[in-house]
Amino acid sequence: MSSCSPMSCSPVVHMSVTFCEFQYLSGHLHSVTFPSSSAFSALVEMEGREDKSYWIGLTDQNIEGDFVWVDEMPLDKQKTFWAKRDHDHGQEPDNWIEESISPGEDCVHLQKSKIYSGWYDAGCEMQKKRICEAPCSVHG
Repeated sequence: MSSCSPMSCSPVVHMSVTFCEFQYLSGHLHSVTFPSSSAFSALVEMEGREDKSYWIGLTDQNIEGDFVWVDEMPLDKQKTFWAKRDHDHGQEPDNWIEESISPGEDCVHLQKSKIYSGWYDAGCEMQKKRICEAPCSVHG
């Protein structure tokens, strides 16, 4: 398992966990702050059929619709990557609720889908891979 600490590189961790499990493991989820983010670019450019859904460090667990990063910085609404849903082309975030399964969607993941790629809100209890910030290694 990869351990993550707050730094500037963004490795992808392929073991799936819930949003809360990752926070409990003392990880620091990646904060996507600009469109050319290497993590965002790498995910969008991926090919293949495997799951391409990764937690990022964004949530509205405290106040619905008020998204903040796990470092408590508010989301800059001018710098977002909300996706559209494939099945109806509706806009995320949608806080979809299914009475028997989910209390709502309060955690955000980056996903490459068949038609659209970007941020989707999801139930924090879902299992997803994650993008975390970790120390950069210097080669030379």
